Amino acid sequence: MDMKIRTLTYMFTIFITLLTIDVNAEGKGIEKTEKSEVSPIGIISALSVESAYLKSRMSDVEIKHIMGRDYYIGNLNGHHAIVAQVGIGVINAAVGTAILIYEFKPKAIIMTGVAGGTNKTDPGDIIIANQVTFYDLGSLDDKGNFKRMPSSTPSSEFSGSGVEHDPLFYKADKTLLDKAVKASKSAKFNILEYNNKKYNAKPVEGIITSTETFTEYPEKINAMIKETNCIAFDMECAGAAQVCYNQKIPFLTIKAISDDGDFDMFNALLEPSAKNAEILVYALISEQ
Repeated sequence: MDMKIRTLTYMFTIFITLLTIDVNAEGKGIEKTEKSEVSPIGIISALSVESAYLKSRMSDVEIKHIMGRDYYIGNLNGHHAIVAQVGIGVINAAVGTAILIYEFKPKAIIMTGVAGGTNKTDPGDIIIANQVTFYDLGSLDDKGNFKRMPSSTPSSEFSGSGVEHDPLFYKADKTLLDKAVKASKSAKFNILEYNNKKYNAKPVEGIITSTETFTEYPEKINAMIKETNCIAFDMECAGAAQVCYNQKIPFLTIKAISDDGDFDMFNALLEPSAKNAEILVYALISEQ
């Protein structure tokens, strides 16, 4: 009988001890094994200068170096965010985006930076892309003439991700798009200046076309405009959009027009144009 009483007393003591530990853990902030983590907002750019402003506004920053890329993890305007330079080109953008999704499980991804303009835009315009497309997806006929894919990839074999088809145009997430348009109405942008001419930043909604070619030739630009109805072109956003589409991650591109195919203008306006795009991204974050 004494043995049973001692056993029950011992078990009761253990139970009270465990209960006390759990109460102390909650009351004194002791870390418990199960933590609830808020999914971050992912922000990517091709060049370091295209995300420099956003990085400067972050606090509590931790940097993780993954496969040649630095991912800045921290607080941005009161939100958990990951900011990364993924590199120039559609492939680099796709790789950097895939790493971001796999490692950090973001709730959305925004691409920022600069883009080349067309006859539908002016330098300094902030393009909020309602769709993005990859111009170079197509085939050559027997005479060497390039033809774009008509509507989508033929089958899931082309995407390698189990989706039935990859569309030719990737639509922006409507919630992000609407919030960006709203934020653009009150955001304070910087005025650009080149060759003694000033350019006001004007938010414009439209299509951005990605190409793997540095482009300053009017013939190529005109062909992209004719076949895709784009108002701007870059070298990255369609790659990031395709990865987000396949992984069902909300995606949006915001890019500022740095030039009209003139590399001298690009070099002069790269930094201030990029900052204007980042200013809108920062304003958009506050809408979350």
